[in-house]
Amino acid sequence: MPDHKPAYNQTLVGERTALIRTSLARLRQLRKLTREEFLADPDQYAIGEHHLRRALEA
Repeated sequence: MPDHKPAYNQTLVGERTALIRTSLARLRQLRKLTREEFLADPDQYAIGEHHLRRALEA
């Protein structure tokens, strides 16, 4: 029986999936803030933007 290799890099897919899950978990934490709390702190906004970008680019 021939040795079949996947047509994709399993390690890379696993790493990217972990990155997406981590970023989504951080976004879920930010979701607990009220709109006013979120917008009042520029760092919270930046953190949210960062994790959204990481998830989208993964």
